[in-house]
Amino acid sequence: AFRTTTPPSSKRMLAFVAKGNHGSIRKFLFKQWDGNDPQIQIFQRLSRGQSYKEHMMKP
Repeated sequence: AFRTTTPPSSKRMLAFVAKGNHGSIRKFLFKQWDGNDPQIQIFQRLSRGQSYKEHMMKP
């Protein structure tokens, strides 16, 4: 676990992580969310050198 210096109420995003293919739910969620709402960001994979932890700690 890691701690952030900013409170959760100041965060701009909620994370959903599904590493690997876990049946149909991951594909279903990507299909429902991707491109349908400008507030939802979909990342199939993070860019090389991008840290999930650092990405989620952004205010």
